[in-house]
Amino acid sequence: MLQTLKHIKRSNLAFIGLMGFLGGCVAAEVLPFQAKPVETTIVNVNGARIAIGGPPGFCINNRQSHTSAEGAFVALGPCNPEQTGSSEIRGLLVANVSPDAAFSKAMDPATLQTFFKSTAGRKSLSNSGDAETVDILDTISSNDVFFVHSLDSSDPLIPDTTSESWRGFFPVSGRMVSVSMINFIENPISGSIVFNQLESFSTRIIQLNSEDS
Repeated sequence: MLQTLKHIKRSNLAFIGLMGFLGGCVAAEVLPFQAKPVETTIVNVNGARIAIGGPPGFCINNRQSHTSAEGAFVALGPCNPEQTGSSEIRGLLVANVSPDAAFSKAMDPATLQTFFKSTAGRKSLSNSGDAETVDILDTISSNDVFFVHSLDSSDPLIPDTTSESWRGFFPVSGRMVSVSMINFIENPISGSIVFNQLESFSTRIIQLNSEDS
């Protein structure tokens, strides 16, 4: 299982989230949405059709999203970026979908916990690729989603973003999905809101892909 997780690092797109999340794929500024913002999208990753949607108030940003044989990268931002007064509908949400079913075999919580607390796991979460810069603050397994709370002292890949982050991992339709929220130093979102948003994000994706949806 650990070899499967290590292999994810070699995928430039599908698991930027798992292995050094984002890798410069999202700009620090929010680009404008398409003319009519949409709340959900379908990504087709090597024959697997997976629906992606965010919590209330977040819409798909197609200009920052990409799908290829190496996986899918979907960015979401506030449906109405000009709207003020909401402490939760801020920042950017990101979902990554793995390229093939092999990745989902590493989803056992005990395996993930062992991996992320290892040198290889902490290295995978480091912006600089140095395990010594990362501290694992907490891990939580909830409703089939594995969350990792970490602190990275290395320089951020995206300017002006916080060193503390949450990431969530869960299987959908035989693929592994990772979710994260990009949090900026200026007017940062509290850790509790980030976690709650990722829980809602994960739940939304799982519900969209359930047999009953």
